[in-house]
Parts: sequence; C-alpha cells; structure tokens
Amino acid sequence: MLIGQRSRAHATHFWIFRETPQGVKLVLFAFADSLSIGNQKTNDLRNIYTPFHTAVKDGTIRYIFNGNTYKAENTPQYR
Repeated sequence: MLIGQRSRAHATHFWIFRETPQGVKLVLFAFADSLSIGNQKTNDLRNIYTPFHTAVKDGTIRYIFNGNTYKAENTPQYR
C-alpha cells in the first residue's frame, strides 16, 4: 500500500493507493490534519483514522474498506 501526503500543514490531502491485478488503484482520498492506520481490519485492510480540528468541532473520521475503496464510517456534522 502506498500513502501520499500533499504537505505537512494543517488540513492537508492524503492519498492511499493499492496494488490490484488490474494495476494500482486509488482507494482513499482524504482531507485531514493527520492520518493513522489502526490495527483492526475490515475486509482484510486496516481501518484508517483521520483527526480534524475546526473552530467549531474536533473529532476523528474512521474509514473502513468496503472491498473496493475506503468509506467514511462517521462523517462530521457542522452546525
């Protein structure tokens, strides 16, 4: 698995690519303050956590692999 990061600043982009029999595939594009890879797996790939900090709310988005790409399990609601 390849992980790319656009910069080392607050609120940056992260990309994760996976090798498949058809070639390299983008499986996650996230915008966050940082990214960590957990030990727990979903569909044979580790869950990914991206913390975020705003003027209104702090939290962490957990991404789980659905067999094809990573999907956010919980998305923040801003009010």
